[in-house]
Amino acid sequence: MTRDETKALLAEMMVLYPNFHPQNPTLMVNTWSGILTDYDFSAIHVALKSYVVTEPSGFAPSIGQLIAKATKVSAGEAMGEMEAWTLVRKALSNGTYGAEREFQRLPDIIKKAVGSPASLRTWARMETDEVDSVVQSNFLSSYRAAVKLSIETAKISPKLKGEMAEIKGGSMFISQNQGEAKYKKSITLLPE
Repeated sequence: MTRDETKALLAEMMVLYPNFHPQNPTLMVNTWSGILTDYDFSAIHVALKSYVVTEPSGFAPSIGQLIAKATKVSAGEAMGEMEAWTLVRKALSNGTYGAEREFQRLPDIIKKAVGSPASLRTWARMETDEVDSVVQSNFLSSYRAAVKLSIETAKISPKLKGEMAEIKGGSMFISQNQGEAKYKKSITLLPE
């Protein structure tokens, strides 16, 4: 999003939410624009509309709420747990000898929950009662976690993911001079 698009979005929010009055509109536009720069205006605007019609609180959304809504709208709903289990159960029918091929046929999110072709092979050799109780329960738990992680990861822009990877690959620590420079820069952003 551009700065002008961010400005238009915030102006619309002020009309939609009469109690929404930023203390420093310029700072708010600059801050929101900096965070939303990697997001598509259309997606964020649709997210705002969705928020307006689904959230009865009467309070304007935060930037995180808009990003979450935009992600949910663009990603669509994840496959249901039982639908995912049905695909795994079907893969188990050929899991003893064709585990690798069956594993490759599964959607990526289900692969994350299953773990590996070896898991399919092991489950295919188990008693049906155990598969339909213990294995199913464990899979559903893993699938829920995989879906949650996928949703959270989708909220993060590619640029921010790159910055996070740089930090992960490098050092979290900065020199005293770098820290002082960042501190001075942040002070100039604060309203007088």
